[in-house]
Amino acid sequence: MSVAEQKQAEQPPPLVVDLDGTLIRSDVFAESILRFAFANPLQAPLILVWLLRGRAYAKAKLAERAACDPALLPYDERVLAWLREQRAAGRALALATASDMRAARAIADHLGIFDAVFASNGSENLKSRRKALRLVEAYPEGFCYAGNESADLAVWRAASQAVVVNASAGLCRRAGREFQIERQFPRLGNGLRGLLRAIRPQRWWKNLLAFAPLVAAGDWADQRAWIGAALAFLALSLTASSAYLLSDASNIDSDRRDPRKRHRPFAAGELSLILGMGAAVLLAIAGLAIAGQIGVLPLMLFFLAIGTLCSIGLKNIPFVNAVVVATLFVLRIVIGGVASGSVPSDWLLAFRSE
Repeated sequence: MSVAEQKQAEQPPPLVVDLDGTLIRSDVFAESILRFAFANPLQAPLILVWLLRGRAYAKAKLAERAACDPALLPYDERVLAWLREQRAAGRALALATASDMRAARAIADHLGIFDAVFASNGSENLKSRRKALRLVEAYPEGFCYAGNESADLAVWRAASQAVVVNASAGLCRRAGREFQIERQFPRLGNGLRGLLRAIRPQRWWKNLLAFAPLVAAGDWADQRAWIGAALAFLALSLTASSAYLLSDASNIDSDRRDPRKRHRPFAAGELSLILGMGAAVLLAIAGLAIAGQIGVLPLMLFFLAIGTLCSIGLKNIPFVNAVVVATLFVLRIVIGGVASGSVPSDWLLAFRSE
């Protein structure tokens, strides 16, 4: 064997890196869906129309009309630093993702470390087995693949080596048994902890205003009144948390530009958008269901609508924001009064927090 051949044999195989959940702590497709829906609420049904033509087609349309800013994405800095080390050592790097080529190319150009990009193209969704076949064709002599989820098992089986990033404990154990692991990056953070931060239970104190009519009326011995007020407090808290989640999802790009807000769970990639939006729906359903049981459903629907609009856009208009905040405080008192059967007085309704 010649010196050149020996040197080539000693070189590690090309390193191919997944995007969503591996290189970045988020999902480009999920972000683009929400970005488009919040920016164009009347056109949101178009997403379903595009999905009927296939995920690859929907990804292409959303990449065109709701593009992400590569500079704002929550990269896994551990993985990115390692990739730069590998690049500096002369190793070939490639990005392979089920996201659309438009988004993938923009991210690759921003980072400037990849020799090749493999992505969905509007007709083919490059995931799992399709991705494996494409990479085997591109690297017949073998490659190392970095991934994070069960869909990557098919790619790892086709690869000569595996890098496991941010995977569940079960997937890490399975990968360790079945594949030759080059490197492993433990999972960062905790989704449930991120969800708890995102629903902001520390702000539930505002909903204690639901007890104000009961206290002001002096109905201390009325057990039903206390139960009604307590259920109103719970319904308000659940509904408000749903609005907080919707707010953070709609403001994910602006939050990432803010030195303080960029650490919020959605913006930092600590909380999955899919998990967060699912929680928002469940919290809203639970809050409205309780509201229905205590006879304040119309008021709670109004509270949710106003709170969501305030979180998404009205808060940016100073005078309107002040009126909305005052309205929300009055609604808390009225809801508590109706639920407990204690009619709030005029002076109590005039109260609002600064």
